[in-house]
Amino acid sequence: MNENQRHILISNRKNISQDLMVEDVLSYLQSKFAINIDDVDVIKLQLTSREKVEKLISILLLKQSNYFGVFYSALKYAEYDHLAELLVNGLTSVIDHHDGGDEELASYDVILKNGGVPSLPQVFVKRNDCIQKVNNALCNLKSEGWVVLHGMAGCGKTVLAISALNNERMIHSCFPGGVFWINLGQINETRLLMKMQNLCLLLDLVHSNQRVPQNLEEARDRLRILFSHQHPRSLLVIDDLWSSSHAKYFNIHVRTLVTTRYSAVADQLLEDIYKVPVMEQLHLGQSRQILSQWVNISIPDLPKEADLIIEECKGSPLALSMIGALLKIHKNRWNYYLTQLREQKTSKVRSKVAYEYPSLYDAIAVSFNDLEEVIKKHYESMVVFEENSLIPSKTLEIYWELDEVETEDIMHELIEHSLATKTMLNGDNFYSLHGLNSGFLKERAKDLHLYHSTIVNKYESFFQNDFLLIKEDKYICWYFVYHLIHAGNYRKAVELLQDFSWLTFNILKVGPAHLIQDYYFVLKEAQSEEDKKNLTDMVRFFSVQSDILSVFQLEIDLIQLALCRPTSEFVYNLAKTSAQKIINSSDRIFYEWINHPQDITDTVLLTSKLHGDAVNYCSLSHNTTLAVSCSRDGMVKVWDYLTGAEKISFSGHDNDVKWCEFSFDDENIISCSTDKTIKVWNMRSSEEEICLRGHTDEVLCCRYSKNKKWIASTSMDKSLKIWEGISGKLYISFNDHTDVVNCCSFSNCSNLVVSCSNDCTTRVWNIKEKNMTLVCSSGDFCTSCIFSLDDQFIFTSCQRFVLKCSSKDGDLLEKIETASDILSMALSYNGKHMGLSHQNMCASVMDLSKSEVFNNYYGHSSWVNSINFSRDGSRIITASADGACKVWSVKDNMDVEEKLIPVFDVSFESGFYIVVGTNQKRIKLFSKEVLLHSSLPFLSEASVCKFANKYIAIGFQNGDIKILNWEDLSEKFDFRLHSLKVSCMSSSNDKLVVGSEDHCCSVWNLENGCLVTQFKGHENFVTKCAFLNESARVVSSSFDGKLKIWCSQTGSVFSTLHEDKDAVMSFFVSEEKNLLCLCSANGSFKVCL
Repeated sequence: MNENQRHILISNRKNISQDLMVEDVLSYLQSKFAINIDDVDVIKLQLTSREKVEKLISILLLKQSNYFGVFYSALKYAEYDHLAELLVNGLTSVIDHHDGGDEELASYDVILKNGGVPSLPQVFVKRNDCIQKVNNALCNLKSEGWVVLHGMAGCGKTVLAISALNNERMIHSCFPGGVFWINLGQINETRLLMKMQNLCLLLDLVHSNQRVPQNLEEARDRLRILFSHQHPRSLLVIDDLWSSSHAKYFNIHVRTLVTTRYSAVADQLLEDIYKVPVMEQLHLGQSRQILSQWVNISIPDLPKEADLIIEECKGSPLALSMIGALLKIHKNRWNYYLTQLREQKTSKVRSKVAYEYPSLYDAIAVSFNDLEEVIKKHYESMVVFEENSLIPSKTLEIYWELDEVETEDIMHELIEHSLATKTMLNGDNFYSLHGLNSGFLKERAKDLHLYHSTIVNKYESFFQNDFLLIKEDKYICWYFVYHLIHAGNYRKAVELLQDFSWLTFNILKVGPAHLIQDYYFVLKEAQSEEDKKNLTDMVRFFSVQSDILSVFQLEIDLIQLALCRPTSEFVYNLAKTSAQKIINSSDRIFYEWINHPQDITDTVLLTSKLHGDAVNYCSLSHNTTLAVSCSRDGMVKVWDYLTGAEKISFSGHDNDVKWCEFSFDDENIISCSTDKTIKVWNMRSSEEEICLRGHTDEVLCCRYSKNKKWIASTSMDKSLKIWEGISGKLYISFNDHTDVVNCCSFSNCSNLVVSCSNDCTTRVWNIKEKNMTLVCSSGDFCTSCIFSLDDQFIFTSCQRFVLKCSSKDGDLLEKIETASDILSMALSYNGKHMGLSHQNMCASVMDLSKSEVFNNYYGHSSWVNSINFSRDGSRIITASADGACKVWSVKDNMDVEEKLIPVFDVSFESGFYIVVGTNQKRIKLFSKEVLLHSSLPFLSEASVCKFANKYIAIGFQNGDIKILNWEDLSEKFDFRLHSLKVSCMSSSNDKLVVGSEDHCCSVWNLENGCLVTQFKGHENFVTKCAFLNESARVVSSSFDGKLKIWCSQTGSVFSTLHEDKDAVMSFFVSEEKNLLCLCSANGSFKVCL
């Protein structure tokens, strides 16, 4: 009989034996040759009617499939229709294993209990993804086959198997014959025989008087018969199977689920095998749930040490359960166990849960001890590698002095024992160790520095100290300095970090971020003040230039770049020495500035260019050295603002990401996008936690309240929405604004929200009362808004002004003018300073007690979109449309330092002269590097400088134009016509043409100071203007996408050479005046005749 027919007979044996008189069917069965005379005699020897029917069924179970139908016909012939009905589902030759039929089924929990399946532990978490994979694999098994659930020690294989079996539908549809559990572990063959004998006794329903099996082969055959005859459609679960030699004794043609550390345990069996790997770690929420259940504390109330313990446990279910059980007994030992884990003392974490090994160390040691001696030694040597680091196969070949095949064989054995993992990247093999396995090796290691010395020596020997011969091995760039320091070779590490050949090799292979990390790592070990100063100079050099080095890795000459640094820096002198050596031995040329600065004059600490497009916003974490930035490339990136190294990349948005910031506990990041969504990201799990949907247009700003209870968002749909911070549910939508809402900010008490809009108002809202409490009118578009530290004032940016209003009645208290239109504002943590980002490629910091800017930060090449402070106020971070983020130093006394700004012009007509603006609103005139004159401060900062015959023309941020004399920079004329920033100027003979952001151009006579004409033909900012035909005509370009030629006397338009929707950024007229080329914001380049 087939499996389904046997199952139907066995499951209905009780009902049949109660109602059937066996004599009524014997004759019919004999006539159809279903039973013979000997079978009849055996049946009649039974004492009771029930025993006779039981014996008949036992005999029929051994018969061929067609005799099932004969028995059905016999019941119908003897008019036992109700019993025949029980057998109907066995008459079809095609059996659907997912249809349990109508036979009476035992409760699934009874099936599990009778089969010895353990109950779920008191504390556990459901891992639904993995459970689903196990269930799918089990349901795919037909009449036989194996599902192998494999993973490292303590990853929760047994609990997952139990959880997967607690599925009533699956048990009834796939395994109605029963589920039988046997636990093996590391046992010898004697113990194995005992366990198989016990399983035989459990399976024998008819309690035959056969003796117990005397050897493993006999036990295997007995199990096969018992499953086939008495338990069809059942499942055998073998928990903790270690050896493939033991697996062969369970090759009994029954469906089997195995939990094991050895993934190849069943590979030698000639059956279908489904392998289900178990993830080595739980995510943050699951880990918190385990600790919460053990210590009986709700997740929000867990101490801060809980997440640190989770991080040290690397999400291991066993480690968390052991720690949780210990903390249940000793509730005040959070710090103690955290220290033990940080020191990687796995033997100190003793088990207080139902687990067969007394400590984490012992649990891992069992797998280790199962290895061959040679492989053990190789595994012990892997103690030099950092946990979870990617180890290239080539590195192991060099370290172990083995060929590729031998190395792969060793790692294959370690992987199958769940002691290492393998990753394929671009066709190459990389290996890694889980944190607990790494801790196990470090606890065993006695002379750790000797292992580090060995790998250093092996690398130096292999490449004979010429690391430039290395082709693709990036591991040496990542970790060679690390190994040198741990090997006690500090001096070699310092020399390497001052070797331009090594530094160039690193930049080419892995970029500057990891090199900066190496400098910080060695700085911690600095043995002298001189080393500390020199290394600090080097790390500053790479930090400031990291954006260039990241983008132009192949083209950059490090020595030439270092020669551009101030002469007082160590990196400059090191580069000069290196350059001289190269010049003496080759024909290479290096260049130096004539007016080379002696000391550092800029304040930039780091430049990072991780995004592929304009960066819209960036901010710093509150308690760590992490920054988060978002971009038009749709990405949200988390990176270290000391080194520039990328840590996490979030890619869930479908479009331009407008805003991002950390929650005040640094546990989450919030971001919003033009895809109309706000997303909350979990920093620990690096996954999306919540997606908020409700806006009907682009979301421009999103903020966390300090208590994390609320999230506020603003949008182009003219609304401000308040969401519940934990659940993400919409709390209320404020719709009083009549235009795009650009920005919002919470009060420090978290009860109020301020928002500003293109409707020229700033509004304050009470969250609890769900109403608007204040409206402040500004008279123009408002781009940014923020509360003061004490919530008494509201600051709003409007064009180039900062408006200070009372938060009680909305009265305007102060209007502070700045150099350029403001795009973003930020308040320092102490409330004393305000950071401003501007359209003129500058950021500034204002002293609020004096209401004046005390420092400007130049370095970006496009609009500065955002600015934020570090917690201690010593740094600001800026994001720009040029795709870069910059970290700057902030000092209160910077107002005494005057710096040049990128507004200048050069004249070579009668010498070499430079006119340039400064951050203190002055104009300076140089002859080469010699300062000739310095003007008095002006009212506004210069935006354009231009030599104009015997005069110098200066355009200002406030729209003023001043004509200065060459001799002493005294004022000749003062032109006041434009209302916004002067964006461009050009001169010819005695004429000056000026373009402005007010969309207008003007032509002035430099002899008499009179206005010649004004041109108003553009609809947006004027980007460039120049004279044609001996000053008779003017050509001008604009953000409106047009290039126009007009009369310099009347302002009338002659022609429009170019017209497009994208801005014309610049143009150039050939010397012959017969060709004109222009470039557009869409990336196109055009030549006009």
